[in-house]
Amino acid sequence: MMSNGAVPLTPAFGFQAFSHAAQYLAGLLPSADPFAEGVQVASKIFRADWAAVYAVNAGGPRLAAQQPEGAFEQGETGLADTLQQVIESGFLARERLRMGARWGRFAFLPVGRAGRVEAILAVGYAIEEDIPKELLEALLAVAGILGSVLARQEADAAFKRLHQLYGLILESSGEGIFGLDTQGRHTFVNPTAARLLGYSVAELGGRHSHSTWHYRHPDGSQYPDQDCPICAVLRDGQERYGEEWFLRRDGAFFPVEYVSTPIREGGRIVGAVVNFRDITQRKTSEGVMTRYRE
Repeated sequence: MMSNGAVPLTPAFGFQAFSHAAQYLAGLLPSADPFAEGVQVASKIFRADWAAVYAVNAGGPRLAAQQPEGAFEQGETGLADTLQQVIESGFLARERLRMGARWGRFAFLPVGRAGRVEAILAVGYAIEEDIPKELLEALLAVAGILGSVLARQEADAAFKRLHQLYGLILESSGEGIFGLDTQGRHTFVNPTAARLLGYSVAELGGRHSHSTWHYRHPDGSQYPDQDCPICAVLRDGQERYGEEWFLRRDGAFFPVEYVSTPIREGGRIVGAVVNFRDITQRKTSEGVMTRYRE
């Protein structure tokens, strides 16, 4: 029962190969092609004579990677039926197939994600007897890890899309938005907030918020952070909203309407998000109306 470099297909070999494969696949970068890497694992680590991965989509299984090149284009005509069987059942299938001038024993292993077969890992050995059960179990576990890699890549892509959307929201918002850590330092600042306060986004990043634009009252008196309702959110986790005066970089005050909301993680307060807008125009209009009524 020998194959590819006279490797004995024993339970010990299967366990050792799986250990190496698990470590290898766990370290895949998000940009890696899991199908091509799966074929490499099967041919290099599990010493298979033939290996391929079929991607499964609405149009049916599609050959995504193979080793050696061209081998699976000349496989048996019954190959399509076997692939369809794996897709419909979600279970592995075993076949005796001829690849070129040689016959071999093949295992077709489902690669699942979110309860559906996303791909099929085909592994073949040039042997007469069946592939040992222990080796099949190791290969099946590798197919499971490939499914996890696919899910991880999908999650990474979703996170990137969410991050881009989040960035667009911050960039395009007409309100000032910034985040604070538990010490009151800026963790993020959108362009509107920076512009209203007279700074660049980079200049405000990491700076203490209260001591930058909220440390004085318009009459010139000091405004301690323990009296600041925005800072109080970081201490007690209670949302605050209302009107305040913010201080621009040039020393000018302007009235704002704000909402300060706590950020919680695992029941702990880890920061706050503050939304605010300049209400100078509204205040000016109110003053004109008051004078008109008088």
